Amino acid sequence: MGEQDPADFVLKAFSKVEQKDLGEFIVRGADVVESLISEGLERTQSQFNS
Repeated sequence: MGEQDPADFVLKAFSKVEQKDLGEFIVRGADVVESLISEGLERTQSQFNS
């Protein structure tokens, strides 16, 4: 009791703060994908997880 259904959590609307930052998150995600393709997993992890 009191736990939120995982599907409801994942599918809920973005908060105002999340909406404000969404563009930045999308750009960063695209950068990660490009790096993964061109640089490989290890270099991408080092670059984006430091």
